Amino acid sequence: MRRRDGSNTFVGLETFITTGAQVRYACPKSHWLRKAPTCSGCDQRFHLFRWRHNCRVCGDMICGECSWTVYLVNAKSNVGRACYACSRASSVVEAPRKSSKVAMPIVKRPTCPSFLDSLRATEWMDSERPLGSYRGKSSACTMCKKSFVGGDAVVSLPCHDVFHKHCIGAHLALHDHFFTFKAPYVPLPP
Repeated sequence: MRRRDGSNTFVGLETFITTGAQVRYACPKSHWLRKAPTCSGCDQRFHLFRWRHNCRVCGDMICGECSWTVYLVNAKSNVGRACYACSRASSVVEAPRKSSKVAMPIVKRPTCPSFLDSLRATEWMDSERPLGSYRGKSSACTMCKKSFVGGDAVVSLPCHDVFHKHCIGAHLALHDHFFTFKAPYVPLPP
């Protein structure tokens, strides 16, 4: 690791493990969120004294108070900032999946039970939906793309995407991560 004074310092993996820093793979810079008015961790507006930082694992925009140190194995700098969810998800490192003809083995790791317990489902109400709820997201499930109807149990994740409770529950029961679904969701084989 290069210090600000220009000298080189080797920071060993053991140091990070004993201090509680997690080992992670950095996402490519092209996946970083470019601009956001507020921190995804505390919802406080960015300003002169609350600087923007990108989570090096998921690319989300966070402030310095909501960032945690992680050890990055596939980046020039071996240390980076990460949001709370990415810094505490799991201590096992999993390489990112690459689109290639050789299929990588699928690692099933359930999400931390305390995180699952913290997800509160709310009932979707068509006619009484308050302005600004769910951060202006679509009125359809991010995963299955089906429209919400009155009475559906919905869950909003820290990334502010909204899902049917049964859609995201089934996914997080097998995986320790969530991601933004740009295309229709195709479940992974069991």
